[in-house]
Amino acid sequence: MEFRWHPILEGLKINEDGTEIIYNNIPVDIREYQTKTQRHPYRAVNMHKRTFTVRRLVCEAWHGVPPTREHAAKRIDFFLDDHYTNLYWGKKGSTKQLAPYNRGNHFTKVSKETYLEMCKAIKKQTLKKTLKEFEVSYYSWAKAKEIYGK
Repeated sequence: MEFRWHPILEGLKINEDGTEIIYNNIPVDIREYQTKTQRHPYRAVNMHKRTFTVRRLVCEAWHGVPPTREHAAKRIDFFLDDHYTNLYWGKKGSTKQLAPYNRGNHFTKVSKETYLEMCKAIKKQTLKKTLKEFEVSYYSWAKAKEIYGK
């Protein structure tokens, strides 16, 4: 893994995905936090009586300081890690997501062959896992069951 020096905090170097942070040749303890209002936890470090998110430190080390104070370190694809290739400086409060989250198409037509394969798979595992595996929504499954089912 390659390390880069932080442009503001002297003696701080960070690897490309933020799993290792070293301050004055001493590894820093990275902690995971989760508030009641957030769905997903975030990683942060405590230094100089402040809390810095790992995402911000990686983005500052690899992409430079933010252009204005209105910018925050954001992920391109939310479900990937904090690698510097997945981070960019975006406006705070913006909800633009560059990589869309695929929940499955609600209007996917399920062919009879796919329906029969899914029926076999459901005998071995749960319906939820089968729907995720075949990338079919529950609505499409119910329509197929209505058409081809019992």
